[in-house]
Amino acid sequence: MALDSAGFVAMVRYWFYRWNLDQYVALAGAYPWDWWAAPDFCCEREVAHDRTEVKARIHATAAKLAWTQLVARDMGVKPCMPVLQGWRPDDYLRCADLIEQFSPLPNLVGLGSICRRHLAGPDGVIAVVDRLDAVLPVHVRFHLFGVKGAVAVALRGHHRVSSIDSQAWDAAARREATKVRGKVDGFSCDLAYRSAHLRAFHGELHNGLSAAPPHRPPTQTAMFLEAAQ
Repeated sequence: MALDSAGFVAMVRYWFYRWNLDQYVALAGAYPWDWWAAPDFCCEREVAHDRTEVKARIHATAAKLAWTQLVARDMGVKPCMPVLQGWRPDDYLRCADLIEQFSPLPNLVGLGSICRRHLAGPDGVIAVVDRLDAVLPVHVRFHLFGVKGAVAVALRGHHRVSSIDSQAWDAAARREATKVRGKVDGFSCDLAYRSAHLRAFHGELHNGLSAAPPHRPPTQTAMFLEAAQ
C-alpha cells in the first residue's frame, strides 16, 4: 500500500495544500507504506495555464522535495519517492536535473501530470516515458499516477514501468450513479456498487493486457491490480 500527496486534487480545488508538511510527513511515518510520494506541483492545464507556470511548478516540485527530505530526516521517517513533474517530455528531464543537484534519483520515481494527457503525440504518455528512458540512469523505474486502461495496455511490460494507479473505475462509477440516482428506489453509490465497477475495470484491463504484445521485456505490471484480485 502506498501514500499519495493528493496534489492534483489539492491544486484544482484549493490552489494549495490544506495540510502542512509536518502533518503529511507524520502520516507517512504512521504506517508501513510500501512507499510515500513527495508532495509535488502538478502541471495539468487546469492548473498550469502557460509555459511560465509550468516552469515555475517544476522548480517548486524540486524545492518541495528538498524540504520534504529534510523534514522526513528530522522526524525519523523513511525517504519519500520523488515525483517528476512537467508537461513536455523535456520538462521531466529538467525536473530530474534539478533534483539530482541535491539528491541522486532512487530506484523508484513517480511521474506526475499523466492522467489528463493523451497516450500518443509529442506530449503524450509514451513520449514522456520514452524520453526519460533514453536519458535517466538505468536503475530508475517509474510509478505512473492516474493512468487509464489504454495507457496500461500500451506500456505493458515496459522495463521502466514498475507500477501504476488509477481512479478511472471510480470516476466511471460516480458518473453512472448520477444517472441512476432518482430512477431506482433505494439506490446508493456504496462500497459494493463501486467494488463491482473495480472488478469490471480489472477484468477489462486484464483482458487488454493479456491480448497486447509487450512494449518491452515483461516485468512487474500494476501494483493496484494485485490488490484488486
